Amino acid sequence: MTLKNRFTPYRLLLVVCVITVGVYGCRAGDTADGLAHTGQVHILFAGDTAFGESYQRVIAQQAGEDILKTRGYDHGFAGLLPLLKRADTTVANLETPVTSLPASPLAGRKSYLHWSDIHAAPAALAKHNIKHLSLANNHTMDYGLQGLKQTLDVLQQNGMETFGAGASAADGARPLALSYKINGHPLRMLVAAGFEYRPVYDRAFRFYAGKDKGGVNAWSIPRAAAQIRALRGENPGAFIIAFPHWGKNYQWKTTGQTALAHALIDSGADLVLGHGAHRLQEIELYHDRWIIYSLGNFVFNAPGRYAEHDGPPFSLAALMAVTEEKGKFDCALSLYPVMSDNRITGYQPRFATKKEFDALYQSILDQSSDPGALKTRIATGQDDVGPFIRLNVTPEPFLAKNV
Repeated sequence: MTLKNRFTPYRLLLVVCVITVGVYGCRAGDTADGLAHTGQVHILFAGDTAFGESYQRVIAQQAGEDILKTRGYDHGFAGLLPLLKRADTTVANLETPVTSLPASPLAGRKSYLHWSDIHAAPAALAKHNIKHLSLANNHTMDYGLQGLKQTLDVLQQNGMETFGAGASAADGARPLALSYKINGHPLRMLVAAGFEYRPVYDRAFRFYAGKDKGGVNAWSIPRAAAQIRALRGENPGAFIIAFPHWGKNYQWKTTGQTALAHALIDSGADLVLGHGAHRLQEIELYHDRWIIYSLGNFVFNAPGRYAEHDGPPFSLAALMAVTEEKGKFDCALSLYPVMSDNRITGYQPRFATKKEFDALYQSILDQSSDPGALKTRIATGQDDVGPFIRLNVTPEPFLAKNV
């Protein structure tokens, strides 16, 4: 199937492929929403999300302020509420196990072991309508298989849908299904995700799922390409979004990210929304398909090391607006820059000012191999949330028909 043919106006199905799932995650064909909407549906894609209990405990031990105890679990969301309230649903990368286990099997072997409170964390996520959680990342297995199992149990009990990790490789690779009706027209989305393959996470940490072993969904280039190719073959008219966790902390993209992103597009993905660097990375148009290399952080309660690195301390919150008009769907993606340096914000991320946005926008253009061409394909603007970059992620609208 050619790239052009993938965007015929007769598309019947919209699939968001964030390569992830859990033992209790939604299976393809399940309905996670099914609600009726008028005019538009808004889906928010958020990057790395973690409440940072392990970091805050260390700060308290050093006579500092544990912001979770003094300000609560809702504190980090306050500046992001305008966008959260606009979204009908939110898909986020939950970069922590949710577990009460007293010790990690990786203690002394892996740095930065995450865990989150089994009561407060899911309550805060649910309160802010963050109910679709990718677990395909480098912290989900910080407390081993028992920690993964408890995470999946706790999140399911609190009404969350998980993807990108599960009881086996097959579980981890299954997409999440979302269904909506816009002006009476059905819209079905499949969401999936994967963590880039890193040998140390395989051999030393045992993070990745296997045929009969629980873990996160591994994305080497061959495996990721095969998963997307299979999904495209099963859903020839679908819109597929890949949601990889990858890259180096606080850095621009790597050559490995570029190779994997291009393989995802070449295998059938229509949009790539990555995360993992704790800050934004490049935006690229490849074969007429958009790649957002990193959304960065959403709410992530670690002090951060932005001052040690030469790069913008900003992330991106991506709001997809799906509009139906005269029987056709159209998708626009608005990228809102978020100040992510907790040492500056007091653990309360906020949207960029116009001055910050202008400098950041120029940095994104400067990182592009063809800034002139990139500039002609993106729009900028500002609304009551803040300044944004807007991308048209459907080159032509597709007809809304019964799925």
